[in-house]
Amino acid sequence: MNTPAETALPAWELRESRRARRMRLRVREDGRVEVTVPAGGDRRQAAAFVAARRDWIRRVQADQEARRQTWPAAERGPWPTRLRLSAVGEEWAVTYRKGPAGCRESGGALQVGAGDEAAAHEALERWVGRRARTALEPWLLDWAGRLGVTVTGLTIRGQRTRWGSCSARGRINLNRRLLFLEPALVEYVLVHELCHRHHLNHGPAFRRLLTRHLPDAAERERALRSPAGQVPPWLPA
Repeated sequence: MNTPAETALPAWELRESRRARRMRLRVREDGRVEVTVPAGGDRRQAAAFVAARRDWIRRVQADQEARRQTWPAAERGPWPTRLRLSAVGEEWAVTYRKGPAGCRESGGALQVGAGDEAAAHEALERWVGRRARTALEPWLLDWAGRLGVTVTGLTIRGQRTRWGSCSARGRINLNRRLLFLEPALVEYVLVHELCHRHHLNHGPAFRRLLTRHLPDAAERERALRSPAGQVPPWLPA
């Protein structure tokens, strides 16, 4: 809960992370503000951090709201009627039926079996995860071949703060929400993580390798920081 001194600020949440080396601020797709601080971080410093970026936060939130208004009314609520998977150029019409939870595909249409709103969300989230694996794994392996590296495993998750990660053993984690981003941004994430198979850091050698394969990597990275309006509001991180 925000203190009285913080009431003039946009509502925000504090998150501590042992892995964080510095304070970070993020405006989530649903407009919520999250401040990540190193373990033991000072809440007063976090509040000052939010205050210093108040105008930027409000601009991002206004932009998010404007983009959300372009969605059909039904898609702003809990029951999306259409899924736009920009990463793979697919659009699915979604219908619902009473019955056991699950999704059935048929000619570009997706029928969701559900008894209530919660079951519908769970079924859709599981389907997005499966579709993400089917769509992203061949793409990832193709780029792995170009970079001359191996991938020991792939996990699809709903990470809160990362689009992807790579372990020292070569296991790649990808965010299911990548399906809703433009192909250039997805490709950036795939190549970025695969470059970590050569360099497990973000040093100069890593940057040179990344830029060699994606000359506009810096531009794509900037665009990835605020993909407002691309990920539907019903799909949580």
